[in-house]
Amino acid sequence: MENAQSEKKVELWFKEHLYLLAIIFALLSILVLCAPIYTAKPLATGERTNIYFWNIFSGEFRLGYGVLSAVILMIVGSVLSLFHKKSPYFLSGAMLCFLVGALLFLVGKDIFNFTNSELYGYNSATDDYDLLIWSGTIKSYSAKLGAGSVIATIFAAIAALCAFDGSYEKDTFSVRDMVESAVLIAMAVGLNFIKLFPAPTGGSVNLQMLPLMIIAFRHGPTKGFLCGGIVYGLITCLTDGYGFEFFPFDYLVGFGSVAICGFFKNKVFPAGQKGYTVKGEIYLFIAAALSTFVRFIGGSVSSMVYYNYTFIAAITYNAAYVFISGGIAIAIIMALYGPLCRINSMFPVKEPLKEKAE
Repeated sequence: MENAQSEKKVELWFKEHLYLLAIIFALLSILVLCAPIYTAKPLATGERTNIYFWNIFSGEFRLGYGVLSAVILMIVGSVLSLFHKKSPYFLSGAMLCFLVGALLFLVGKDIFNFTNSELYGYNSATDDYDLLIWSGTIKSYSAKLGAGSVIATIFAAIAALCAFDGSYEKDTFSVRDMVESAVLIAMAVGLNFIKLFPAPTGGSVNLQMLPLMIIAFRHGPTKGFLCGGIVYGLITCLTDGYGFEFFPFDYLVGFGSVAICGFFKNKVFPAGQKGYTVKGEIYLFIAAALSTFVRFIGGSVSSMVYYNYTFIAAITYNAAYVFISGGIAIAIIMALYGPLCRINSMFPVKEPLKEKAE
């Protein structure tokens, strides 16, 4: 009997302190960067060089923006977790930060090429290597992940799981919510196969994001990410046929970006709102535009990592079809704002639980 009570106390403690575990693993992911994050082998000599976090921003290994972005996301996510009692959505935001950070730890070396200044020259006038990188596909180094990046990815992923579990504990998913989400996901799958027209630089324009945005606006960021990034992302990844290696950025981040709409839920659908308002339309536009922009970032990173596109080529290719698709979806959802307000008023979604400050 005593053992059962002790086990229950331990279980309750972990549930109440998931945010703390998320912070611990996020900080550990930064700490392990003291180990080598990459090993680079010059193609000319074949000698391997260990690259550490503090020396990729000086000399010939300056372009560590992927890892730097991941570190910033770990810090932002930790702050959101620390103040999770201020808002029930803070842990959802932390989960997104940790997850994207984990992906950047894993593919940071592929976002920018390693260039040898002795072979290709250093522009002293601009004190910059970026033009050399973005104007071509020169690769003078063969780089591999080091122990620091691999362990940081694992710790960041664990932090994301802790934050997700903590945010999901405060949210409820009724049978009605599941049926509604399933119907909207099915609509998104169907719309994915309806190509409106091809974009000028490649890719196709469709309305698959529209139902996913409605899920996020109605149900908040946690359910929006679960339905958009995980469920719909997996379904679409399998049906598109490009391969599971494209899932992290094109699908998980790309469609999980609708979670941003969920953070504006109470602004777009305030209590008692039953029709069009200028304020609601503005918040809806900002939220949907931010979601579209994050999808664009995910697609651009994927193009650089998996297709070896240059920075300019990646943003050019993705900007056309992502922004056109997003713009059309935003225009439609803004036109439907009034009916959506009435539906939300008739069938309100239960708010996630908010913790009381101790």
